[in-house]
Amino acid sequence: MSAPAIGNRATAAAEADQNNAAADISVKGWMRYDTSNPDLGVGYFTITNNGMQNHLLTGVTSPACDQFIARHSDQESTDYTSGLFTRLALPRQSTMDFPEGGYHLVCLHTKSGLKTGDEVPVTFTFLGGSSKVVEFPIHAPSVELPAN
Repeated sequence: MSAPAIGNRATAAAEADQNNAAADISVKGWMRYDTSNPDLGVGYFTITNNGMQNHLLTGVTSPACDQFIARHSDQESTDYTSGLFTRLALPRQSTMDFPEGGYHLVCLHTKSGLKTGDEVPVTFTFLGGSSKVVEFPIHAPSVELPAN
């Protein structure tokens, strides 16, 4: 009879760890808009799980665009690629980089009026419901992610 109670405590502890994912995770990124297609933007970022628990990214949103999807600069796009940031495992004590030339965010139907130097809030949501809002500065097309 004590085994289920131990199991329930372990499950509750695991759920609590997931509920606090945002406290373990840091994100640094930036965006730019496509000069040839002002309806599109791209976002590049580094995400770090500083915690001792694995976490799962379940979504990325911003009021600057209708929807984010994932793309790779040099690979064929598929439905699996598009949904990458709706199910991305974030192993404990790890950093993942999504730079120019690799996997990145694509901002569909960008809002008008945004320009270089502005900042847009980007919300990263995690399994368990916690979220982290990060301000992404808008850079000119040739600017690379600043060094840490």
